[in-house]
Amino acid sequence: MNKIEINDEHTLLCPSCGENNLHHCIVGVYNRVMEDSTHGIHLEVNGGVVTQDKDLSGNPSKRRNGIAISFTCEQCDNEHILNIIQHQGQTKIGWEYRK
Repeated sequence: MNKIEINDEHTLLCPSCGENNLHHCIVGVYNRVMEDSTHGIHLEVNGGVVTQDKDLSGNPSKRRNGIAISFTCEQCDNEHILNIIQHQGQTKIGWEYRK
């Protein structure tokens, strides 16, 4: 995962162009029943619609819980996903690039 950068006002910056005009679009929450479990709950909020299923295939964490927040940038039009994952007792955060 790539480093998160913020400005002096604690505003999240685009990992492509460094500007601060990011908009979150889709939020996915992945909750495993137990560590390494293939079963769990996936919630997604997209455009005011909430869906729930058991599909953990998009989970950014290979073994535990994860959160994936999709962003678009007003300045460069790139799309990125900010992942928050649990891994070996730690919480990691970083960008996944999307074009």
